Amino acid sequence: MAAGEMALLYHLEGERARRLKLIFVQNKIRIRQVERQEYLQPIGVLAGILDASEEIPLYDGEEFGEEMLVLKGIYGKRLDLLLAQMRKLKVKAIYSQIPEKLTINVDHLGLGKTIQVGALHFEGLEVINAKNAVVCAVQLTRAARGAQANAGK
Repeated sequence: MAAGEMALLYHLEGERARRLKLIFVQNKIRIRQVERQEYLQPIGVLAGILDASEEIPLYDGEEFGEEMLVLKGIYGKRLDLLLAQMRKLKVKAIYSQIPEKLTINVDHLGLGKTIQVGALHFEGLEVINAKNAVVCAVQLTRAARGAQANAGK
């Protein structure tokens, strides 16, 4: 573990939070679950980079609508390996029946559409990741979005 590696977790709960925490613990990365009342705190303070030089009020607004993960001190090959671990699907099956690879047909996916774990079905094995976890998404590139926006002007 490199000194100072940390993960700040915002509004992460349930199975996804448990799975991410397990990955971070296995990789010896410190974890901090950021509570709703801490949302006004600078990220540098929460990550232990900066000292709180002034009293910052507690947040009493709405919970974030989306989950957020902030990683500190993780970069290069270490980040690549960590992200690869986060992308893996976990399956439950008899060892001798686990195939070398699983193929997912994405021909039917249109722009902006996704395939979630709950839509996957393979004979002889069960995918045990969260059912709403996205496996594949079809998105425009930034350049294509820019070209599309310019064409509309």
